[in-house]
Amino acid sequence: ATFMKFVRQGDAIVEVPAHPATWLVSAVDARGEWSGIRHLLGVSDAPVLRPDGSIWQTPGYDPITGVLFEHATTFPTIPDGINIDDADAALCELLEVVGDFRFEAEEHKAAWLAGLLTPLARFAFEGPTPLFLIDANIRAAGKGLLAQTIGFIVLGREMPVSSYSKDSDEMRKKITSIAIAGDRMILFDNLEGLFGNDSLDRALTSTFWKDRILGKSQEIELPLIPAWYATGNNVQVAADTTRRIIHVRLDVLDEHPEDRTGFKHPNLLPWIAEHRGVLLTRAITILAAYCRAGRPAQNLTPFGSFEGWSSVVREAIVWAGLPDPCLTRRRLAESSDTTADVVGQL
Repeated sequence: ATFMKFVRQGDAIVEVPAHPATWLVSAVDARGEWSGIRHLLGVSDAPVLRPDGSIWQTPGYDPITGVLFEHATTFPTIPDGINIDDADAALCELLEVVGDFRFEAEEHKAAWLAGLLTPLARFAFEGPTPLFLIDANIRAAGKGLLAQTIGFIVLGREMPVSSYSKDSDEMRKKITSIAIAGDRMILFDNLEGLFGNDSLDRALTSTFWKDRILGKSQEIELPLIPAWYATGNNVQVAADTTRRIIHVRLDVLDEHPEDRTGFKHPNLLPWIAEHRGVLLTRAITILAAYCRAGRPAQNLTPFGSFEGWSSVVREAIVWAGLPDPCLTRRRLAESSDTTADVVGQL
């Protein structure tokens, strides 16, 4: 339909293009479902992993996931017969991206990979995803750069950055804005002080968000399915938030890490941008190969509230030969649960 309106131009009245009337937009929205109109769950510029392990690689709408694939980069085709050998080769190529970063332990490297695979697997499982906290023992260790390696592979650019608010009510408003924007990935950068409140906790264990629009009496209910990330130095995490976090820890022993040289990829983000198509398909290869192998169980401990994520991303990483990324949560919980420490002293 083409909408027009009458406007006066000098002595004449002419028709000009116009937006549809508010009552009509509201009526269309109230109807909800329309025969022949496809339901859109998301838009992706990368091939889409399906729940059965198949991959939607044809530009256009995927009726199984409800995702529209519109690419800005040419991606190598991922063949149907991929297996564990292809996953092993893909893993080696991906780990080259972070070869210059000094992780505290191998499980923290696995946690970085989990952060990379999560947005690529988002339409292959139900339920929420944990937040990936990237922190370090010293400033200038490369936390922000490490986070943006994920953004450049998945999005082809820096991931959107949002400020974190310690105030729960203010944080609720920020999360509502995130839900309205529909961003696939969100980064809370340069955390300071205690991290975590009840609004953030609710968002991390939800896939729908209901709130009132600021300045209006109207309530909205929207999907909330971004992959969550945060960076900071020696971040202190609230006890209730700790169980919703996967920890990526950098441990740099240099007093002035910004002066380090001898990197394999000195200009890392431009190198990633140049090889993005290959790197992204390698990441999807690991997930798809695991799904096509029948999702063999890795006998991991349950991860409450994140069972869907764990069944695809976490298990695929362990199946590919890396440690369980959830092992990083133990030490984070020990250092962050101040409530348990106080109770113990009492």
